Amino acid sequence: GILQLRRYEEAIRLCEQSMVFAERNFSGCEIYQVKLWRWFFISKSHFHLGRLEAALNLLEKLEKVGSTKEM
Repeated sequence: GILQLRRYEEAIRLCEQSMVFAERNFSGCEIYQVKLWRWFFISKSHFHLGRLEAALNLLEKLEKVGSTKEM
């Protein structure tokens, strides 16, 4: 995929741009999965770019959503 090619900036842009599309076309549980997937890849891209604080912020957001969903 795009991360394997080390095109991290492009991966971030693609995930962010496709979020609007996802929000229009998914609902319920599906939208959480779609958002989580995108946040994970954005975080991973930030990590590889050395933007550790941005990566950590997204991981904390993922953790919060995951713990909320488990309740």
